[in-house]
Amino acid sequence: MKKTVRRPVSFHWIRDDETDAVMDIADACFAEVGMDAICGSRMRRWTMGLPLWDQAVLADFLTTKDRIPKVMVVGQSVVGYLFYTLKPKAIVIDQIAVDPDCWRKGYATRMLTRLKRSMPGLRRNIIGLNVAEENLAAQLMLRKNDFHWFRTTTDMLTGRDQYLMRWKQSAS
Repeated sequence: MKKTVRRPVSFHWIRDDETDAVMDIADACFAEVGMDAICGSRMRRWTMGLPLWDQAVLADFLTTKDRIPKVMVVGQSVVGYLFYTLKPKAIVIDQIAVDPDCWRKGYATRMLTRLKRSMPGLRRNIIGLNVAEENLAAQLMLRKNDFHWFRTTTDMLTGRDQYLMRWKQSAS
């Protein structure tokens, strides 16, 4: 019988020594889903969250007060990250990504679950994010996590449709 080894899982604020791993995951995700060149920047064809990703975006998250950069670490390896912004009544997910080698193992769901559990302490009851119309995998993952379509908008840079999806905490 095969013995499974349980590795510790941590979801915490990004540390300086984890930024390279976050950039590697972002690059791997770009390579996996494809890139378009828009205004000299990389843009994922299948966006979920921020449409642009580079070192400047990461630096902005590390230095802006209401922007929260978190990573999920399994054992000693960063497997994903979740960056979000605190708005007056909601949390907006700017970027969520999992290393393509770790896709379909539940890490995105675990990050969303941890974020949902933190809602009372953050005094917010809504989580929202934009997902490209073409990104069916992200839409299905979000629906599995009780996110629902709220509105269709148009991405101003690409002219493509995107869906604003949101999760609302039920009143207890």
